[in-house]
Amino acid sequence: MPKDEKYIHAGRFLDEGLKHEPDFFLPDDFADKIALKIEKRLAWSQYLKEFIIYFGVIAAIIVVALAIIFFFDAESWANLVNIFVSNINTIMGVGLIILFVFFTDKVLLRYFSHKAKLLQ
Repeated sequence: MPKDEKYIHAGRFLDEGLKHEPDFFLPDDFADKIALKIEKRLAWSQYLKEFIIYFGVIAAIIVVALAIIFFFDAESWANLVNIFVSNINTIMGVGLIILFVFFTDKVLLRYFSHKAKLLQ
């Protein structure tokens, strides 16, 4: 019996609350704004996940290619390391530019074009 009394009390409380007007009002486009924010956040996270997956695949391909070169042509490995070390600034600069362009293409441009479509 005590359980039933709790539910009856809660039911009365709910009925009383629904009889009165609330002290605040939401704008007419409140639900649209919330849906837009959720859609933007989901799109951003999806684009970042895709970028990380693509970057991981490309990095894995490079690592596998270097491993194959190392195992099949170990004699010239020292030459390749010397070339890499002597040109580290150029290689890192080109790598960062490629990473930036790839990030911009796969994440930022897609996100901003998606955002522009939503605002139309």
